[in-house]
Amino acid sequence: MNNIIKDLKKLNIKYKNICIDSRKVKAGDIFVALPGKQSDGILYVDQAIQNGASIIISHAFTPTPSNIPLLVSKDIHTDLHALCRWIYNDPWEKIQTVAITGTNGKTSISYILESIAKANRYATGVIGTVNYRFRDTVIAKEQYTTPPPPDIYQLGQIFKNEKVDLSIIEASSQGLDQGRLDHIPIQIAIFTNLTREHLDYHQSMEKYLHAKKKLFDQLSPKSFAVIEENTPYFQELLQDCSAKVLTYGFSEKADIQGVPKDKQCMDIFYSNKYLYTIDHHFLGDYNLNNILASLATSHILGFMPSNIQKAFRERIVIPGRLEHIEVNKRNVFIDYAHTPDAFEKTLKTLHEDCPQEMWTVFGCGGNRDIGKRSQMGKIAENHSDHIILTSDNPRHEKPLEIIKDILKGIDKKESIHIIEEREKAISTALKLSSEGDYVLIAGRGHETSQEISGVKYFLSDRHILKNL
Repeated sequence: MNNIIKDLKKLNIKYKNICIDSRKVKAGDIFVALPGKQSDGILYVDQAIQNGASIIISHAFTPTPSNIPLLVSKDIHTDLHALCRWIYNDPWEKIQTVAITGTNGKTSISYILESIAKANRYATGVIGTVNYRFRDTVIAKEQYTTPPPPDIYQLGQIFKNEKVDLSIIEASSQGLDQGRLDHIPIQIAIFTNLTREHLDYHQSMEKYLHAKKKLFDQLSPKSFAVIEENTPYFQELLQDCSAKVLTYGFSEKADIQGVPKDKQCMDIFYSNKYLYTIDHHFLGDYNLNNILASLATSHILGFMPSNIQKAFRERIVIPGRLEHIEVNKRNVFIDYAHTPDAFEKTLKTLHEDCPQEMWTVFGCGGNRDIGKRSQMGKIAENHSDHIILTSDNPRHEKPLEIIKDILKGIDKKESIHIIEEREKAISTALKLSSEGDYVLIAGRGHETSQEISGVKYFLSDRHILKNL
């Protein structure tokens, strides 16, 4: 038995839940003070005690009142997982779990795979960027993509109680780097792609890749790694991976191969043998990759081809991912694309499909990788007929300063519309565009809040469109 658990049992004190956020501590909770990159949980021990913490567990000594026990851990992250497994009755041990990592595509794959699983009569649970849910019940919206251990074990407990057959977890690079999935048994891990993102956190692409690699390092020999056949990171990702490997892609070298018949129809092969054909509604080659990753996983899970085809016939809707809304005979698309790679693929796909003129409304997030802003400006100029620059999530930066950074990548600055207020920018695009034009509103997708100077305000691109 873990030493911290032994010490905890000796205390003979009643406790309820484990919490690592002092603001969320309730009476009777155990507060675990974790060290962080920007701050240290030890600094918030007093607040946790004021909110009712009954026990403090920390990575170093810190003074506490005589009636509040302090347990010092030599390996706080490992001990936190051990505590969660013990207190929440190890819920993940008996749940079949798929984890998806990569810069782009995680949410799309989670929705596609969930739809296929439901068509095969599986009870599903999903933890991801849009929300946490089981079956058709939403537990929480717009939280961490990959929640910290106390939350993920509590979600596992809900999934276990609700008899979930398959859980799907979006594994973010920050979550992996911080060890949030370190002791969660993963049966299938999917890698999508790796492009520039989160360099404000990881500092380099090498460290970013290393964080993604952690997911595959922890797989058991009975698990599967599902990886695109032609990814340049293939060897590095699998260097310390003991799992079985199933590849997907468009070449005959891939285990699961897709052969497009037209834009929205694809034949599927396994080991060069025909399996079935799917008709789908998705636009763009990048979405074909998302489909193939989902189909490779479905192959491992043994899902019936007829049920897979049924899932696609019923049209899979992914919130804020090329979400199509017709407004005043304009084809408007809401998309979460906020990285250069995702932005370029989304915009290029729409521009090529657009029968008339392409309008692009976007901004960039504040206090994040500054280097990508000018890149996204150049991408917008290359694939748009008209550009409106606006505010995204400025956080603690001034929106107009962010827009100036975007403009550095644009040559013909005189033709750019700059409208800081996002609602006005969107309404202007609808007023200036013509029937049959395409309007892309990029960067926020499903999000319903905008952060300005540390305060979150309600803001939804979908809500704006519905009220025009």
